[in-house]
Amino acid sequence: EHSTPIPYRAKIWIVREACKRYPNVDFIVWLDTDAAVADHSLRFEHLSPFTDEEVVFIAGADTPLFHDPKDDWMNAGVFVVRNSEKGHDLIDEWMTHYNPDLWRRTGKDEQLTMVRTSGLDANSSSWGSVTRGEWACKCHWDDENFAQGSLNKMARNGWGHHIAIVPWYVFTERLDYAPSCMFVCHIASGSTHTRQVRLQNMLSGQASFT
Repeated sequence: EHSTPIPYRAKIWIVREACKRYPNVDFIVWLDTDAAVADHSLRFEHLSPFTDEEVVFIAGADTPLFHDPKDDWMNAGVFVVRNSEKGHDLIDEWMTHYNPDLWRRTGKDEQLTMVRTSGLDANSSSWGSVTRGEWACKCHWDDENFAQGSLNKMARNGWGHHIAIVPWYVFTERLDYAPSCMFVCHIASGSTHTRQVRLQNMLSGQASFT
């Protein structure tokens, strides 16, 4: 049942497999399905933090809608990993943060409450956070049991020197800025329909992101 991770953590496994499959590629880039490149004149490998050989991972700061930029909280929807031994070590450790025992698939008619700031742990008899009504977790939303939470924990516990955070507007579009993407446009909030429309507008060259 738990031979593969839940869909919301599968990106880590996919990136690790890409590192193995394409050993001659210097960098592996991940974009969530609600993200697209907005400026094709820029290149991921030219991001300034990569001038430091010790930096093997770059992500953007989370949108100010969710986190104060001063918190240095990363959004895991768009990231770049150096295809090197140290980069592989980072991805391998990121994979270890997945605990399948804390997740289960919900019933189609089951309604659960999303937990954001308090509530559940591995010893709880209740299931809390729901991701799009399909999976429930005995954990807080965005804590270390989610890909984004575990990445930020790693950055604060030993990996900080190897992880760089670029300003949020490099990779993320904020809903009340139109347009606000510098390089990649990641629609990090809104309904699925809203995200699709805004990405389609960006890709078609329309000025309005509404």
